[in-house]
Amino acid sequence: MKRIAVVDDEPTILTSLRLTLESEGYAVEVFSDPAVALPKLICVPPTLLILNGRMPGLHGIDFFLMFRQYSKAPVIFLSASADEIATHLQAIDRPATAYVNKPFSQRVLLALVAEKAQAELSRPNGSNV
Repeated sequence: MKRIAVVDDEPTILTSLRLTLESEGYAVEVFSDPAVALPKLICVPPTLLILNGRMPGLHGIDFFLMFRQYSKAPVIFLSASADEIATHLQAIDRPATAYVNKPFSQRVLLALVAEKAQAELSRPNGSNV
C-alpha cells in the first residue's frame, strides 16, 4: 500500500488531507509538529511526503533538506508562497518535488499524489532510499 505522510501545522489541512487520501486507498500518517515528524519519517520513509513550506519551529525547506539525506521519496510542498520554495529548491531536487499553492484544489492535489506515488513505486528496487 502507498504510504503518504503529511506534515502541516494547520489542523484543518491535516484532517482534510487525511480523509481525502484515505478515501482514495492511501495509508496516511499526519503530523502537526515537524520536529516530531522528522525522526519518524527518517526511520520509516513514506512513499510520498506532503509538506507545508512554512511552519513554526522547523521551516519546510530545512525539513526537506534533512529528510532528503535519508530518503529520495517524492515531496509535494504546500504553501501560500510556493514560488519562493520552488526558487530555493530548483537546483537541489527539482524532479522529485512539486509545489502546490494554498488554497489548492483537492482534485489537482490527488492527481499529483497519484502521479508522484506511482513514479516512486516504479523506480528500480522499489526503494526510496
